[in-house]
Amino acid sequence: MKIYAERSPRIARQVGGDLLFAGWSVGWILLGLRLHDELDRLSRPARRVGEASTGLANALTGASEQVRSLQLVGDVLASPFDAIIAGARELATASANGQESIMRLADLAVPLTAAFPILFALTVWLALRGRWIRRASAVARLRDEGGSHGLLAAQALT
Repeated sequence: MKIYAERSPRIARQVGGDLLFAGWSVGWILLGLRLHDELDRLSRPARRVGEASTGLANALTGASEQVRSLQLVGDVLASPFDAIIAGARELATASANGQESIMRLADLAVPLTAAFPILFALTVWLALRGRWIRRASAVARLRDEGGSHGLLAAQALT
């Protein structure tokens, strides 16, 4: 089976096509990695909001416990703190869920960004190279058989 031609102009075109395909694939993979990095950068504010919300909830929990220890009015004064604490914890949970969703999308960015263009280019490359390999291998078999020089000449004329 012949993979590359015997003449240098054709070899140069084939190697150039192979390098073009490799460059195309690397370019799309790098673009997917860049998209992953940008999505990771977008998740940082959600992470900060979650950390701030958790810190606020923890700080207010201590204040709520101190207010609750007051006699007679402690439970009444602590209820607004409890509501704020619950809201801060919900905000932290929502932030964590948003961050997780962004990171899942970031993890899919590379394969989804690169897969379709690379598969398209691979299909075209395989179709062209496969056709050439099939024809070149058939001609090489005819040439190696010996008595088929007339057939090769007729094929070259057509």
